[in-house]
Amino acid sequence: MSPAASTPQELPDPSDRHTPDTPIRKKRRRDQQPTATGGPNLADLTLPFWIACAVYGFALAPLLRGVPSTESAGPGWTHLFWLPAGLAALLGAQPRAFLARHWILFAMALAAWVHSFSAPDGFEARRVALVVSTSCLAFLAGTALDRAGRERVIRSLAGLPWALAVAVLWHWSDGGTDARGALATPAGNRSDLAEFAWPGLVCGLAVFLQAPRKTSALIAGLGALGVAILFGAGPVYTGAVALAATAGWLLVIGWRRAESARFGRVVLIATAVAALSVVLRSTLSSSEAGPEDGSAPVASLAADREQGLAVRLEIWRAAWDMTQAQTWSPAWTSGVGPGQFAREYPRFRSPRERELSSHEGRIQNPVDVEHAHQDFANVLTEWGWVWSAFALLMVLAIAWAGVRTIASGDTDRLAPAAIWLGILVWGLGNAPLTAPVASHALAWAAAGMLTRPEEAFFHRRGQRWPWYRALTGHWWWATLVMLLAALQAPRAVDLVRHGRALVHASLDANDRAGERAIRQALAIQPDSPFALDLWAHYGVGLKDSQLQAFADLARIRPHQRGMWNDWGARLARLGRFDEAGEKFAQALAVDPQFAPALRNRVAALEDLGDRQTLTSALAEAVQRGAFERERLLPRAQFLLTQGLPELAAVYAQLHNPELNFTDPDLCFAQSQAAQAAGEEEAERAYRIGAQQGFARDHAENGDWESALRNYRLALRSARSASDRGLAPLALRLEMAAALDRSGRSEAARDELLGLSYSGLSARLRNHAPKWVVDTLPSIMEP
Repeated sequence: MSPAASTPQELPDPSDRHTPDTPIRKKRRRDQQPTATGGPNLADLTLPFWIACAVYGFALAPLLRGVPSTESAGPGWTHLFWLPAGLAALLGAQPRAFLARHWILFAMALAAWVHSFSAPDGFEARRVALVVSTSCLAFLAGTALDRAGRERVIRSLAGLPWALAVAVLWHWSDGGTDARGALATPAGNRSDLAEFAWPGLVCGLAVFLQAPRKTSALIAGLGALGVAILFGAGPVYTGAVALAATAGWLLVIGWRRAESARFGRVVLIATAVAALSVVLRSTLSSSEAGPEDGSAPVASLAADREQGLAVRLEIWRAAWDMTQAQTWSPAWTSGVGPGQFAREYPRFRSPRERELSSHEGRIQNPVDVEHAHQDFANVLTEWGWVWSAFALLMVLAIAWAGVRTIASGDTDRLAPAAIWLGILVWGLGNAPLTAPVASHALAWAAAGMLTRPEEAFFHRRGQRWPWYRALTGHWWWATLVMLLAALQAPRAVDLVRHGRALVHASLDANDRAGERAIRQALAIQPDSPFALDLWAHYGVGLKDSQLQAFADLARIRPHQRGMWNDWGARLARLGRFDEAGEKFAQALAVDPQFAPALRNRVAALEDLGDRQTLTSALAEAVQRGAFERERLLPRAQFLLTQGLPELAAVYAQLHNPELNFTDPDLCFAQSQAAQAAGEEEAERAYRIGAQQGFARDHAENGDWESALRNYRLALRSARSASDRGLAPLALRLEMAAALDRSGRSEAARDELLGLSYSGLSARLRNHAPKWVVDTLPSIMEP
């Protein structure tokens, strides 16, 4: 018998025959699907995942538009969303080795959780602990996915970019705000949202490469369009670099597989994304800049790129200085601690970075710099050398797995490899892994899919393994991850509730509903810098609890110049000038060039009445550029129209030492010169100063009739200078006091009808003549 005859022959299966009820094409596709060899299949979670992403962009974006609560609500929502995925991975058919190779991620999550109980900035420490714990959950879910599960997740993620882009456009058109305001979603600001959409674009390109059908091409094209809109609405240049790098890697794979036509389309899509982003960015820049000469958009783009790079270089230098200044500690080994970057950074901030970030210190930002704008710098400054070394090894190991995947032409893990390597490129100019709002989870899920070990690595039934191999591959690791995540679930809920309360507080500002919302946010997170800042600045007055809010902010962020400046300004309005001066001194100790503090200190000293101290502070403000020298004389003229010649003299003499506007003869001479020069406003200001000065001289000599005549002339000139025809209160007070001194008490009371003496500002009391201050209590209400 021949060998061929001895081979058993299989009979054809009747079910394989072509019948109208069994389509051949569909049957073959099912036969060609890869078979999972064990492990949980999380394909059932992909549809809820896609729906959750749509809800993420549509339902929650209006609540968080323009509100500084995305750092609160975003990580909270992300953690709660990934909890079921981690639980599904834990309860799979066979446990997976989550931390056998990458145990440092769980160690960092555990260390951050422990540190959050004693950190100086507890709110940020808890947020960072939650972010790292969510990263562990996402990594666990990624390692649990078999080949079929990975394919379904990749196809589901491909719809994320255009869903978010449609959400942005929807809220932009419906809310009446600009595109930048519409980008404030739970995923964060413009850069955070682009980082969140990035994995979806890569997955769309991978789907297009693996199965270039019409539906796949449509998904990839829509995803590219969505990312172009998100990138173009803001200067996300690091995203463009990551996109270019990914296109290059995909080209390498296409060249190796000799499918140049299909991969040429991918490059075409990537080029179209970059071009559309530049067009959108140029359009927005031209609309903001105003001129339409054609050169403004290009100049604006160049300025944004150059300034962004310069700012980052300065931040990285300061981050290095922070690391060098820290002492060795057993916990963080020369790091400031997780979440403490924003607290410590202002001490090391360079003057050049302050100028670039806040327009030479003239703009006061609620948060100066939140993170180091680079993943490695962020880990180095907050965690120290030892932790950062282990974390770098872990990240590089995952990156090496991605490089090997791309080099081998393995399309099964193409998308996770491109996502991870693109995130690392992005991390060179931003911090998508260590200071994110929502992007970190998708990145670590891709890392889990990329580094999922082979099936032979796991414990198989019927085989005996050494105990240590069983420990590394057993479900204990995943159980610890889920236990830590479950312990922090209440924190995630609190962060979400806190963020929603801040939204209502911002929408109902200066209302009782807004006050209730702020108090609710503080009840949920008593040490939240966002809630404390909102409450400290709420309303016009200043309550004791608001003073305590400033004190709490000073404890949490002691080097925040804006907080000290605002505290001093609020105290100055209450007439507590000594305390206000201390707060301004604290702000200037942090940043000696801080223009708002320099100007507010001058304004407070104007109310105080100490001309010598005011002159010194004003001279310092002029010297440091907080007050332009060209504005000194116009400011003096304005103060003359307000009936405050002593203050006018301080500004005028700093402009020209010979201009003493308390001298009426000098004011009269200046008015004649201004009249000859045709300067109507200046002539009127000098005339008011001269008439008021002559009236004061007559009052000092007891000639009340002559004083009243000159006061009436000054009031008439001041009313003509006022837009509403109202005389300044300082002149009215002096007029009323002169009426009372001349025996016309009823006329004096009528002049000040409805005004109370206790309601007078400190500026009016401190700069009125003594005889006026002595007279006012008898003719005014208490």
